[in-house]
Amino acid sequence: MNKTTIIKWVVGAAVLYAAYVFFFCGSKCEAQEVAKTWQFDAEVGQYEKRIDSGLYTGDDASYVKLGTDLGVFGGLSFVGDLEYVDTEDHQLYTTVGTVLSTPIGALGVSGQFTTIENVDNLFELGATYGVNLLGLDSVVAVTVDDESRYLAEISTEYALYANNVFALSVGGAYGQSFETVDDYDYTVGYARIDAPLGAASVFVQFNYLNSDNSFAGTGGEWEATTDFGVALSF
Repeated sequence: MNKTTIIKWVVGAAVLYAAYVFFFCGSKCEAQEVAKTWQFDAEVGQYEKRIDSGLYTGDDASYVKLGTDLGVFGGLSFVGDLEYVDTEDHQLYTTVGTVLSTPIGALGVSGQFTTIENVDNLFELGATYGVNLLGLDSVVAVTVDDESRYLAEISTEYALYANNVFALSVGGAYGQSFETVDDYDYTVGYARIDAPLGAASVFVQFNYLNSDNSFAGTGGEWEATTDFGVALSF
């Protein structure tokens, strides 16, 4: 079984599982108390270089992010993200999906619409599996777009230190693309410092990317970039 077939099975299994939860869990789901949790996250900042799936997609770009997580019943949540990037060609990324918490980890299914000025729109279907590995929150993700291009990624994040003045977190990801014009793999790491500022926080994030994509990567060399901005949760 080749890699493409494996990825198709992973995405298909996630979609079927989500359909089961929505349409066939019946009275068991209805009996669950509706969760009264609804969180919004907002972020306004500046990218030195925007990184997406191991590629640079914008230089010296300001951006706005909005995200929400709405608990529905039991361990099921609706999630959504919206990101606007003000660069040479304006970019808009819209993601909607569901996440189901289970005893073996969190299963997610989502769809992302990408709109870039002067470029054809793109739709991607994604499946994720979140689990704690050796004390680290990790996510395995697989996406396929409407041109049958695939990407597989594993990522992790860790809160390294926190006090009343600042919090330091680190993370990283490794991914590979399949069935693209220029298949590539990449490794990305970052360190982020957040400092509270009233109800919000200011942050600076240091990114390190090594991507062998010849069009929008780093040419197989490590490259450092810096982002900064203001974040708020409510």
